[in-house]
Amino acid sequence: MNINVSDGGKVINQFILNSTEAAAIQNRIGRLVEDIDTPQENKHLKKVMYWYQTKFDPNSDTGNKAIIDDISKSALKVIFENNALKEAMLHPDPSLGKPWQELAFVVDVEVQTVRGKPKMYNVLNYYPEYTFDPDEE
Repeated sequence: MNINVSDGGKVINQFILNSTEAAAIQNRIGRLVEDIDTPQENKHLKKVMYWYQTKFDPNSDTGNKAIIDDISKSALKVIFENNALKEAMLHPDPSLGKPWQELAFVVDVEVQTVRGKPKMYNVLNYYPEYTFDPDEE
């Protein structure tokens, strides 16, 4: 493979690669692109989360979206480490005086990103004692 960099007909740089070198470069570029597309996972402890939408089916992860302002202002898909976490969040302490969809929850989450952008929350832990009404001052 020959690569020439020229300006107005004058060759500035010239690279000559044999097939072995070209294959090695192609493989390296392929690995770099693969790394870019690989989701990165980040754990965040005790973050405030509030629901955007959810589905009451404990066996389904579709339709569950929440917002954690510290991580992303957009609603992201939510999955749970186990069904007990989701059930506990959907049935908070009645003494709070508001339904679950109007409350804020403190959770540990693993944020999965693609190309550096948050795409999904995996709720690892829920702290029911810290659940609160976000409208209270």
